[in-house]
Amino acid sequence: MRIKNRLLNLFVLTSLLLMIACAPTKFASVWKNDSYTGGPLKSVMVVGVSENLKNRKMFEDVFTEKFKKTGTDAVPSYTVLLTFKDLNKDRVLNEAEKLGINTILVTQLLGVEEENVFYDPLDYDPYKGRAALGRHFAGASKYAHSMESYTKMESVRLLTNLYQRETEELLWTSVTETLRPESVKEVIDSLSSAVMQSLRKNKLVK
Repeated sequence: MRIKNRLLNLFVLTSLLLMIACAPTKFASVWKNDSYTGGPLKSVMVVGVSENLKNRKMFEDVFTEKFKKTGTDAVPSYTVLLTFKDLNKDRVLNEAEKLGINTILVTQLLGVEEENVFYDPLDYDPYKGRAALGRHFAGASKYAHSMESYTKMESVRLLTNLYQRETEELLWTSVTETLRPESVKEVIDSLSSAVMQSLRKNKLVK
């Protein structure tokens, strides 16, 4: 019996350590535009708002691959907009239109905290409305320089918005928190899995 209890305790402890090590991403809030009836996305441009090109490429490549696995045509923005100064509303919309991309997924850093402080876009969201896409890039720049501080903090909060290119309408938005990440890659892997799961749940991807 003692051996059984020890094995059980060891299993529980190991499970807890694995949960902590996996840097789980949790949703602070999720919203979908119920007026959207277009079905699963046909194409998407993936935009990671960061001055760090290495991190941005990693983010956009991971999301692009996950979208493609659902049958959605996806393009990382760095292939047409390489520098950080290129990440503005007009350039993104123009390049997406040239490529025939219907939607744009944009992620920006909201903050890095040592305690759980949530931002709820349902209470205050300057990213909704026709001019939302422009405000998104304008508001994102002040946080972009902080992307390398992930490994030093307890939690990373990110805002991810999905826009329809032609109308600039917000289709889906979320605020996420990734707990105790050990690397930027760990944040990206955890975030991308959580976001894709939510998009699938909301029938935005297959």
